[in-house]
Amino acid sequence: MAEQSDISQRIMTLLAEQLHQEIPAKTTDLIDEGLLDSMLFVDLIMGLEHEFGIEITIGDLEIDQFRSVAKISQFVLSGMHASDTDAAELESTVTASESEVVP
Repeated sequence: MAEQSDISQRIMTLLAEQLHQEIPAKTTDLIDEGLLDSMLFVDLIMGLEHEFGIEITIGDLEIDQFRSVAKISQFVLSGMHASDTDAAELESTVTASESEVVP
């Protein structure tokens, strides 16, 4: 699984290359510093979903989780972990269902 520092670097790259926002530090408050407005926030969410293969729902949109690259990386890491858990649960459900099939 990806490490938080790797995820942070990928987020910094996403912000720089796709959103044209140079972030001075991983702990910089993106909202207070005016680096992330509502339009860029939507672009960021879409970029995170694409970059990390996660799904971000309306229920996930707690603004404090997106204030800094450090917080976003924690959020992404938990989303990636949840996706891995969901995939493992799905696989175990399918395997259990297959074993119940009578020929």
